[in-house]
Amino acid sequence: IDSIKAGKAHVLLCLAQTEERNRFLNFTQSYIAYPFVIVNNKEGDFIGSLEDLRGKKVAVPRGYYISKKIAQAYPDIELLYTKDMESALMYVSMGRAEATVGNLGAIGYYLSFGGFHTLQIAADTEFDKLRLSIGVSKEHPELHGILEKSLSSISQDDRLAILSKWGNVTYEHG
Repeated sequence: IDSIKAGKAHVLLCLAQTEERNRFLNFTQSYIAYPFVIVNNKEGDFIGSLEDLRGKKVAVPRGYYISKKIAQAYPDIELLYTKDMESALMYVSMGRAEATVGNLGAIGYYLSFGGFHTLQIAADTEFDKLRLSIGVSKEHPELHGILEKSLSSISQDDRLAILSKWGNVTYEHG
């Protein structure tokens, strides 16, 4: 985001639209949506919802959309801020935090390829799905139009095929 503000970049991929970002970015249509999920240690206590984390330590990346949502909705959850999602997962795997919360796409990637074999997806959250778009600097409206048109040209069948190959994550509740 700092690169966009400094004029060093024109486009950011996989970005959630927020009021603050709307001030300097135009967003394409959302091209994927992931639920927010809770991750804990497989040997940890049962977690069925964020309610179960009241009074406990939860590692979350500083500045992430979900971090702000949890802080607002659950002021009695003790948030431990990390630099990114991988660090938040490390806190949980090392026992420094009871859990972390992130979007299913990123969590699925780290659990599959990041070496976090002792962690599990414990539950969904009640928060709306994270809808990802492409953010384009307002300095380049023509680029926004090109990207929007390109996304619109992808058929529903092709979108489903892409998601099935690259974005398919499954898990069991509880």
